[in-house]
Amino acid sequence: MQQGESVAKNIKRILNGESTEEFEYVDRGTVCSLGSHDGVGMVFGKPIAGKKAAFMKKVIDTRAVFKIGGIGLAFKKVNSRL
Repeated sequence: MQQGESVAKNIKRILNGESTEEFEYVDRGTVCSLGSHDGVGMVFGKPIAGKKAAFMKKVIDTRAVFKIGGIGLAFKKVNSRL
């Protein structure tokens, strides 16, 4: 997500005749779901597992959908799970 946002902004800057900005990765962690109620991960340097990790993965996925398609698409994603 981070790099994609940076690329999009830089393309816009190029089209506007502006200089590009260097991409800087910010490591907030990694989360992996292992089914719908289990997962593992590292968030801000702290290990998480089980239901907390699975929930965090769902939050991350929903945030990504929100950033791409807005609140309507995010609600559709959440409601499709219910």
